[in-house]
Amino acid sequence: MQTRYGVGRDWPITYDDLEAYYDAAERLLMVSGPDETAFPRRGPYPQPPHRLSDMDRLLARTFPGLYHAQPTARAREKTANRPACCTTGTCTICPVNAKFTVLNELSHLYADPRVTLLTEATVETVETTGGVASGVTYNRKGAAASATADLVALGANALFNPLILLRSGLDHPLLGRRLHEQVSVGAVIDLDGPDNYNGSTSITANGYMLYDGDHRRQRAACLIESLNTPHASNLPALRNERGQWRQRLVLKFIFEDMPDEANGVALNPDDPARPVVSHGPRSDYAQRSIDALPGLIDDLFRDLPVTHIAIDPRPATSEGHILGTTVMGDDPATSVIDRHLIHHTVRNLVVLGSGAYPAGSPTNPTLTLCALSLWAGEYLFARGPEG
Repeated sequence: MQTRYGVGRDWPITYDDLEAYYDAAERLLMVSGPDETAFPRRGPYPQPPHRLSDMDRLLARTFPGLYHAQPTARAREKTANRPACCTTGTCTICPVNAKFTVLNELSHLYADPRVTLLTEATVETVETTGGVASGVTYNRKGAAASATADLVALGANALFNPLILLRSGLDHPLLGRRLHEQVSVGAVIDLDGPDNYNGSTSITANGYMLYDGDHRRQRAACLIESLNTPHASNLPALRNERGQWRQRLVLKFIFEDMPDEANGVALNPDDPARPVVSHGPRSDYAQRSIDALPGLIDDLFRDLPVTHIAIDPRPATSEGHILGTTVMGDDPATSVIDRHLIHHTVRNLVVLGSGAYPAGSPTNPTLTLCALSLWAGEYLFARGPEG
């Protein structure tokens, strides 16, 4: 972002560095996806794409190369451990267990005799001796305990990873800082003709028509999601017109936002178990794209049979994608962890998750988060215990 557009911050690694790990993560999750994408790929997805709605197919024809079935870890075909998607669009809590979880695809890891899983155990601190992590302290069902370790990996999330590090006395000027995420705006677009809500999953497609380009020097990129459920927006998803009930397209426009030094996670003097989280208004960079959205939508749909457009005046309160509080980089002065997610000071401490992100994008962070974990794991394995 900084090199190309003069805004945000560059990552210390490239797509080429992570490409093999993206591919490996997709195979672990058995991701369903389209044959053609708006981004580079080394090979096909492990599973075929989910079914588009009639309106999605219209948009795919209108915007060739920029509108595709959404890649997703909801199984299009059954796997060894999951049934195929039930196509009801009720995906938040999958009713048939077709959506990937650690429990349905990776539970065999916990059967390994070398693995001990402690539930209801909350890590309090990372213990260090002479700049080396020696274990963790934790609380289990009200009782204090500890575990020794040769290697410690934190995978709490971008709120609780920095909290654990702060409680451990591993201070850094950027630890807990630059908390950020995306911001989204919903819209409904009525079209005369095609029906909607006959795709497979709750989110059927992604549109890249407003994503990359020179506009990112001034305002945020936008990823478009096509929602396949009538209850997925604050705006009415069904038309109150006889014979046209489903002739309505519900879209979510997701904008990137810039990390802000004022946003972050800090220790809570009143409750050490919970962080104090500060997150102010979205950046002017994101707001400029939100303000431009009405005109952008008009331009996109100018040649389609649109009868009405309504934009939700209330951006979503959160996308649930928490980024940036344990930033990675090559310089220990300007980053908490290195490009392999290893703590700059404590070299046997790995801090996983999207807190590593120097900057976010409009896209969901999960696949990159998984790829980074695999990238870190392979590096540690190659380095060996004495590295």
